[in-house]
Order: sequence, then C-alpha cells, then structure tokens
Amino acid sequence: MSESGGPNSAYSVTYGYNDNGDRKQVTYQTDAGTNRWLYDDYKSLGQADKLSRAFQTLCQLDSSGNHTPEEFHYALDSMGRIRAATFAMSPTAGYSPSGGSTYYTSAYPATSRARAYYAYDSGGRLMGLENYWDSAISAC
Repeated sequence: MSESGGPNSAYSVTYGYNDNGDRKQVTYQTDAGTNRWLYDDYKSLGQADKLSRAFQTLCQLDSSGNHTPEEFHYALDSMGRIRAATFAMSPTAGYSPSGGSTYYTSAYPATSRARAYYAYDSGGRLMGLENYWDSAISAC
C-alpha cells in the first residue's frame, strides 16, 4: 500500500504487511531522504471473541534492510494499553549483529536507555507516568 502527495509532492509512504495482515514495514521517502522502519514482536490483545494485534518492537532499518541501533520496545497489557516503553538505547560497545538481527538481546543488552512506566486506574484512565534513565555498570 502506498500514499503520496499532499502539500509536499516529494513525500510518499509505502506499507508492507506480513501473512497475518500485520504491518511489517513502512518506508518514508521525502526530500530529506528515505527512512525504513520494521514493526515486530506482535501480541494478541483483547477479548477472545474479538482479538486484535499490536507490535511491541519498532526498529529503524538501514538502506540494506538491516537493524540499526534505533529501536523502541513497548510492553502492553491485554487490553492494548501501554504499560512500559524503552527508547534512546545505546548498544554494547563493539557489538554489531549479523544477518539482520537486533542490537539488543539478553547477551547484549543496551548499555543505556530511557524507560517509561504507565499506571492506570481500574477504569483504564492514566494515573501516572514515571520516567527513568538506565546506565549499565560493568563489573570490576
């Protein structure tokens, strides 16, 4: 699926979908260049008779389609409300994934990152938002 035009005729967006109908990739083309993003780690949400799906990882891709360190992680509850997000992550020094793998794994966690935690009341209204900055400390 593609969109283009609007007030800027040099702007276009192309969407790609996987076999489940989930958005898998989006490409933005503008005068400033091309950006590609990967949607991944989908989770089923909602009631059993009316499920929907939402992505939990958003990663910028390079021109070859490989992951970059620019990655966002989202934790959602069963109703699709965001519970936590991590972003502004820095990869482990010297680590470069191969074959389109992510920069962040349990073996190679982010050395620093921002985190946000969301709290809701029983009616589903946002009650609070807490922000943290994590910096990894290497063992001596």
